[in-house]
Amino acid sequence: MSMMDGDYHLPQSRENAAEDYEVDDVGSTSSVSSTYSMSSMSSMSRHESRLCFVTVGATAGFRQLLAEIIKPEFLQRLAHYKFRRLEVQCGPDYDWFAEQVEALPDDYGIDIRSFTYTKNMSLCYVRCRGEAGLRLAGCVITHAGSSNVLEVKRTQAPLIAVPNPAITDKHQEDLADVMEDQGWGISGELGQLTVALARSQELVAQEMLRQELYLAELDEVLSDFEQENEGRGEDLEGLARIAND
Repeated sequence: MSMMDGDYHLPQSRENAAEDYEVDDVGSTSSVSSTYSMSSMSSMSRHESRLCFVTVGATAGFRQLLAEIIKPEFLQRLAHYKFRRLEVQCGPDYDWFAEQVEALPDDYGIDIRSFTYTKNMSLCYVRCRGEAGLRLAGCVITHAGSSNVLEVKRTQAPLIAVPNPAITDKHQEDLADVMEDQGWGISGELGQLTVALARSQELVAQEMLRQELYLAELDEVLSDFEQENEGRGEDLEGLARIAND
């Protein structure tokens, strides 16, 4: 499988959805790891491969987070939890990240892909949530921006929010703490990402037991979200205010 500049091609089992996942013309995409292992292909015969999607935003970038997700210990932990795909929205650090991945001595069976940005971020998030008969729940790892956190919450994808220490006013740290207190996801930390992933997967396992192995269908999730917040959006507005203060 390959990626051409300006086109982001999904794995073959999702090729028919490629038109919904177009990358903006301002960037390009690259297949930095182009083959699946035999165990991954076997898994895809039953479900799509478990996906970890990482997003750092369109403009500011978060190179420290990008470096962390391709450390051997993190890739090994992904493989331990039977993740087979790592897809990364790199923003301005796309070229740097691609070079780092090309230099990896071992990808531990993880299919690593990267792109600059897409307007269809919600589709990326949806592909990390559990769907009956289609996929096991994966994980979204994001910088702790308010819009990202709220959008991932709406899709009910497992979430790890990692504050960017370069942002001096600490609003992302406050947001990540509130998010975890509310039970929306895990507050992650640079240097401790494998711990955050383990905690996230523990929550996924608990959710699978409660929900008969899979989350609800997406339409039901969105409907419940709208009903839950109809007329009482104070929590979301308060969370957004924390991020903007």
